[in-house]
Amino acid sequence: MSLKDLKIKTSIVKRIGKELVFYESDALKQEARIQSLIDSGADIHDVRKQQEVLKETTDMFPDVKKRLEKSRLDLAELVSVMSKSSVFLDSEEFLAASQVLQES
Repeated sequence: MSLKDLKIKTSIVKRIGKELVFYESDALKQEARIQSLIDSGADIHDVRKQQEVLKETTDMFPDVKKRLEKSRLDLAELVSVMSKSSVFLDSEEFLAASQVLQES
């Protein structure tokens, strides 16, 4: 249990959170692309291919959400343990970890 551990776990939660946002954003863009193809009367093969791409993206959601929840729980546990010691409470790493937990 050190500030380095806390910083690493905080970074993991941030990174996986960004990954989830990326996949969600990518899925929305892909849905718009598919609708645009449908509206323009594109070949059904092209539409299906884009739907496959969308499915690959949405298939990532459960895994990313599961990893985010696990890393968030790990961070919350470490913050809980460290909060019992006044040594860590005023550290930049502790404050950052607490903020990331609230945001995620």
